[in-house]
Amino acid sequence: AYAQPAYRSIDPTAAGALFFLVCFGMMFADLGHGAVIALLGIFLLAAGRGAVREAGKLMAFCGAAASVFGVLFGSFFGREDVIPPVLFHPAEHIGTFLAMGIATGITVISTGILLNIVRLFRRGDAAEAVFSQWGILSLVFYWLCAAVITLSAAGIVTLPFTTILAAAAAPLMLIAAGEAVTAIIKGKTDMPEIIFHP
Repeated sequence: AYAQPAYRSIDPTAAGALFFLVCFGMMFADLGHGAVIALLGIFLLAAGRGAVREAGKLMAFCGAAASVFGVLFGSFFGREDVIPPVLFHPAEHIGTFLAMGIATGITVISTGILLNIVRLFRRGDAAEAVFSQWGILSLVFYWLCAAVITLSAAGIVTLPFTTILAAAAAPLMLIAAGEAVTAIIKGKTDMPEIIFHP
């Protein structure tokens, strides 16, 4: 769906593939069904050509991921009384399973922002790495919001709304100011969009 990464950029394919397999494994978690998909994928990989071979490779990896999570969650052909879970049965610990999904999402988004920050520094654009929409201050804002929501949901910390608003507003204001200064230096004139974009 996307073009090749630009020169001195970072190819996100490896990270994307890893997160895809983790998400698929968590969603499809079943040792029996996963093993069937993996075996079918291995067969297509060995016997097929071209697109069929590539589909077989994808099926083999996805089936393996589903099998691993099937062991972790104790699921075998839809039954949860055949093998004991290494972690837990998701149906018995729905809150924990949802928290795992949210933590995975936070990790995926954080990795994307971190890769963008590294890319911008490698390109020599330190101002963008700090102030851009997916720069260091955006990451601080995102982690701050995630921490406040997590701590509040767990009942560990209860902060007044004004404190949360001030803490969240600070990085956004710095992003807007940094983007405005960078735009002035680069000769851009669309200030309303620059200021309100964050």
